[in-house]
Amino acid sequence: MPDSQSQQGDPRVIFWFGWALVALGLPMFLFGIYFAFLADESANWPKVEGVVSNSSVRTYTPVGQMNRAFTDSDSTYYPEFRYTYTVDRQTYTSSRYSLGESGQGFPDREDAQKAASEHPAGSKVDVFYDPADPSSAVLRPGSSTGSWVPLLLGLFFGGSGLLMLRMLRKLKPAA
Repeated sequence: MPDSQSQQGDPRVIFWFGWALVALGLPMFLFGIYFAFLADESANWPKVEGVVSNSSVRTYTPVGQMNRAFTDSDSTYYPEFRYTYTVDRQTYTSSRYSLGESGQGFPDREDAQKAASEHPAGSKVDVFYDPADPSSAVLRPGSSTGSWVPLLLGLFFGGSGLLMLRMLRKLKPAA
């Protein structure tokens, strides 16, 4: 007859897995606070005029869909821009659209190409830069859904780990 530990699993595995989730979630949560704050602060960043040096379309296909033959119906297309701007006589180059997002995605390549053609190479764009680090810039300042993702993931992983550790503590007296 098997012992009760082998039927329920080894509590040490749950213990270490719980702590691993907490160890993963805590730094992610702390970074998420910083990143959400930075995204919010970017709404107050100074603006300079920049010049688009390259305009293209990037294709994103989910990993599970990459092996499907002759179809890209699950792909999303993003217009991408590389731009240069000058702050205090120093020239910088960036391709960041906003903090947390890479721009609006389109289900059709043609729509993304149309959006990319709105800012062809040589066109002028407003660039918002971090006054503490002018090499960090965006075309669209402010918070977005994507700027909250690290914080939410940190809460999920850390909270899951703490919940596992709490449940393990409740299981020990019963064993």
